[in-house]
Amino acid sequence: MSTASLADRLAARRRARIRTWAIVAGAALAVIGLAAVAWFSPVLALECVEVTGTELTDPDAVAEYVTDAHAGTPLPQIRRGRLEEAIVAEFPKADTVTVSWAGPRALAVEVSDRQPVLTVPAGDAFERYDITGRIIDRVPEAPDGLPVLELAEGADAPAAVGAAVAFIDAVPAAQREHITSMRAGSDQDLRMLYDHEGTEVTVHFGSPEDTARKFEVALALMRTGATEIDVSVPEVPVTR
Repeated sequence: MSTASLADRLAARRRARIRTWAIVAGAALAVIGLAAVAWFSPVLALECVEVTGTELTDPDAVAEYVTDAHAGTPLPQIRRGRLEEAIVAEFPKADTVTVSWAGPRALAVEVSDRQPVLTVPAGDAFERYDITGRIIDRVPEAPDGLPVLELAEGADAPAAVGAAVAFIDAVPAAQREHITSMRAGSDQDLRMLYDHEGTEVTVHFGSPEDTARKFEVALALMRTGATEIDVSVPEVPVTR
């Protein structure tokens, strides 16, 4: 092979590499250019907000909040993670929020609300609590389907509510709806009124510890016709 032929081949390879790099660089610049256009383009400016999934949170209020904050902003400039955090902070009934694009000028906001599991009388209103023991809101009347927790005079309310929701959390979901009311002398003295096939049964549980076992024993005794049951010591239950 001649020296000239080898030099020609090397030169051809260099030209091919240069062409390849030129194509790659051109494509990269095109992508950057398109991204810059999208970043500032009014074609992608936010105009519509669709809110779904809410049960307690007002969807119109959420849509208005997002629109007021970002109307006219190109979608690529909206940081969805920050917006999700801002919505949860603004609407305390919301548990989680997911924001996604729903078109060239629209955002979809899916809200999952905190679920009330217990209500507590508070003056002339009722406070609803979620499974973490945090208050959700106040409503003027006792909500249907939620057990009402009555606190004995002098009871530590936060501790009693925490014990009550821990108790409810341990009860099988299918049985929770049959708990009509609860009473807490303290966080170590829980009682409930349970609707067993149309018969009201009073059950003393004591502390919320070992609730699943206590509840299992209580259900078995309900089937025998007992209407007053003490399972504070589940190994030695007492019926009346």
